[in-house]
Amino acid sequence: MSQPYRKRSPETWTAARDAYLAGCTAEEVCARFDVGESAFHKRARAEGWRRVDQEDPAPEDIPADEDLPDIDDEALAAFAFRRMSVEARRGRLNRALAWGRLRDMALRQIADRARLEARIAHAASRQSIDKLSEINATARAIVHSARVVGAIGDLDAGASSPRKVQKVQEVHPVSPQGSNLSRAERRRQAARARKTGPP
Repeated sequence: MSQPYRKRSPETWTAARDAYLAGCTAEEVCARFDVGESAFHKRARAEGWRRVDQEDPAPEDIPADEDLPDIDDEALAAFAFRRMSVEARRGRLNRALAWGRLRDMALRQIADRARLEARIAHAASRQSIDKLSEINATARAIVHSARVVGAIGDLDAGASSPRKVQKVQEVHPVSPQGSNLSRAERRRQAARARKTGPP
């Protein structure tokens, strides 16, 4: 919510200029004389308020980037939200909006990371399912081959009992489309084969 327009007297602006040139910061002057920061800076630029009588501040030792502590996106979003709230309560809407944009960026990064992790987990589970299906198919093929070899070996040894022939029939179904039949149809065919017996 923006603050209402405030018009200040020339005496107030003169006092604000004197306080600023005496060494107060712009924030302190604006809070003390109840003037907006944007109006203060606009007037200071227009009237050429320069604090040339003040000594230059001592150079500040800025730590290198590698010395700064790491901060994760969740902590950054929480910090930006707190700063945004403070600036909004003080009426500094431009600064509040800047902190809000930083918070939105951190929240977008959190959401992007969550989506990426979900995609990786889905791909890994899909790969595991495909590998398991391949292993099962290989195992079924090996079991089928072993049954066929065992049945042929029994026939070669001269075993001609109906039981052995039935075993061969189970390995080689009569219908070439047996694998495509439904479960109920396979049961009906098995029941008919039991009634009629081996061919």
